[in-house]
Amino acid sequence: MLKLTAQYADLWNTGYMGKPETMAEPFRKIEAACREIGRDPATLASRRSSDSGSPISNQRKPTFFDDPLTGTAQEIAEAMRGYADLRVQQIMFQCEPYVPQALQRLTEALQLYRAMEQQ
Repeated sequence: MLKLTAQYADLWNTGYMGKPETMAEPFRKIEAACREIGRDPATLASRRSSDSGSPISNQRKPTFFDDPLTGTAQEIAEAMRGYADLRVQQIMFQCEPYVPQALQRLTEALQLYRAMEQQ
C-alpha cells in the first residue's frame, strides 16, 4: 500500500499515532517507498497528517489507541510543536470521552501552540 501511496497520492495520513516520536518509523517507510519509485519524498512528506488521541485526564486513555497522545494542555501543545517540526500539516484529534472538557483542553492546547509559534 505504501508503494501505491508513494506513486499516486497527494496526501498521506498515518492513523492513530501518539507523541511525535511515534511517527519516525512510519515516515521512514513512506520516504523509502517514495525513493523506491523515484519520487522525491518531500513532494509527499510536505502533506503529512496524523490522528492522535487526547483524553481529558492522564488516567483515562482512549481505548482505540495503543499509545495515545495524553497530557496537560501544555504537553499537548508541545506535541503539536513536535508534529510541526516533522512537517505534519494536519493533526486530527479524536477525544475519548467526547465531552466539553476534552474540547476545552484541546482549545487551550491550540492557543498555547499558536503562542509558541509567534515566539
